[in-house]
Amino acid sequence: MAEHTQLIDAINIRTSIRSYDPDPIDDDTARQLDMTIDAVNMLADAHIQLVCDQPAVFADANASGHLNNAANYLAVVGPKDDDGARERAGFYTERVVLAATLRGLGTCWVGGSWDRSEAARHCQLSAGEELYLGVVIGYPERHFDRMAKSYTELAAMRDAHRESKTYEQFTAPMGDEARAAAPDWFKAGVQAAMKAPSAMNRQPIVFSYNPDDDTAAAMIDPNV
Repeated sequence: MAEHTQLIDAINIRTSIRSYDPDPIDDDTARQLDMTIDAVNMLADAHIQLVCDQPAVFADANASGHLNNAANYLAVVGPKDDDGARERAGFYTERVVLAATLRGLGTCWVGGSWDRSEAARHCQLSAGEELYLGVVIGYPERHFDRMAKSYTELAAMRDAHRESKTYEQFTAPMGDEARAAAPDWFKAGVQAAMKAPSAMNRQPIVFSYNPDDDTAAAMIDPNV
């Protein structure tokens, strides 16, 4: 994948990984991730952290088969009771997820499939901060086989991994003429969002474009 090194490239190959190899994240990769996290935390005013080798956090999920060999996570930490900070932290954590994807790591966002209190014990939580969510991270099961695949093969695996709503469903507030007239940047953004992680694959978000001021809007579909 030497020719595919940008975050936009990672969107096309990222999938939610639930089964991991037991190998620990190597020190060099962990350092690179920490550097990415440091930069992202400055942009997001967040406190995202990489926590390694804590399988007890996922003991129940590993035992049930919902996850397999999960032991490491990104702790998404930020100010308490701040919806704006929570949204920023989620957005920028996904940037870390995409950077991890380019380094051959697998990820999976978790809300209920972990022991939150156990996870919080291994985080640095300052006064006024809380643990929002987590992202399991590690080498995917049979990751050497995965790394041997081409970018095209990995993209095809992502496309086959799950079904997605159509572009028309993602732009349900718009008519056919408005969709056709929308600028390329809007279309590309929606297409990227179509490949984003979504709890239970519900994909509840819809987008619209306003040609009067050249802006886009996103909202939760009340019908989902």
